[in-house]
Amino acid sequence: MRPAIGIWLFFGSMVFAEPTAVWRDHQLVVLNAPSTAAARVVVASGTEEAIAQRPAIAGEWKALGREASAFLPKYPFQPGGKYRVFFNEKTKFADVTIPDERDKTRPVLTQVFPSGDQIPENTLRFYLVFSKPMSRGDVYSRIRVLDENAKAVDQPFLIIDEELWDADQKRLTLLVDPGRIKQEVKPRLDLGPVFQSGKKFTIVIDGNWPDSNDVPLGNDWRRVVTATPPQTKAPTPKDWKIVPPTRPGEALSITFPVAMDEALLMNCLTVLETDGKEMAGKITLDKQETVWRFSPAQPWKNGDHQIRLNWKLEDVSGNAIDRPFEAEELPVRQRQPQVKTSLIPFAVSLR
Repeated sequence: MRPAIGIWLFFGSMVFAEPTAVWRDHQLVVLNAPSTAAARVVVASGTEEAIAQRPAIAGEWKALGREASAFLPKYPFQPGGKYRVFFNEKTKFADVTIPDERDKTRPVLTQVFPSGDQIPENTLRFYLVFSKPMSRGDVYSRIRVLDENAKAVDQPFLIIDEELWDADQKRLTLLVDPGRIKQEVKPRLDLGPVFQSGKKFTIVIDGNWPDSNDVPLGNDWRRVVTATPPQTKAPTPKDWKIVPPTRPGEALSITFPVAMDEALLMNCLTVLETDGKEMAGKITLDKQETVWRFSPAQPWKNGDHQIRLNWKLEDVSGNAIDRPFEAEELPVRQRQPQVKTSLIPFAVSLR
């Protein structure tokens, strides 16, 4: 009789097992529930009465096997959030807390371009580079420009609803209001330039700015810059100093008379081999974006080479090749990019 009793107890425990909910394999899983037709999942915050009356969050159930199902929410669960699964009746439920596995290390503002402490009065763009994806939606409240009296400069940046983030949400482009750069237009006449030549300004990035995991930067970031006279001349290769390599692994360098736009400088110059094919290599910038260097992946070969220049290249004031910024029509974001290219020859003569 003992084996029979054991079998009865075993199957009896299976029959009367209470339904429960657990977090397993990054899913909310319900166990011991033959059906989830009447089940619902709600946010388990507030009073017991409020939780019981709360409508179910949107989602669907997926069968995992016998008496096991996973709930797939329409929108992701909140990390660290508590949820309640009601089964057939309001009195039968199970609570599940979603583990918070987000990266809690602080984000870092790694670079701000232009990187120099002197910028032209008519600087057009700033680039902010972060170590982690940042939150979005209110970036213009996170960045201030202070004058010499520590007073915030009014409306320094062009406010764009969609915000100019890269795909990783680690790099933000800020446009200085072009209406305050161009001569004889109303914003400049009413408010003056954002940066006035000969004066010092402080750029402040809010330390409370959180990343996408809600972790703030920490301390405010500050840089004091001095505004210099505006740059109005279009850049031209005739003014550039090109230094060819003299050793197989040495870098090719170009020195510019003024600071160039960092993002365009990384993408608008390519090096061609003697047969015209594009060379693989690494680009680095130096001396506040006035020096461009190209280090080849493979050693140089003697002979004639070329630099392919995309005419979209601009200096920090928006002056493109043979096209001063003042010649452009407003607004900047509606300009059609140039597609013209030209070739700059140089010779490699290894020692």
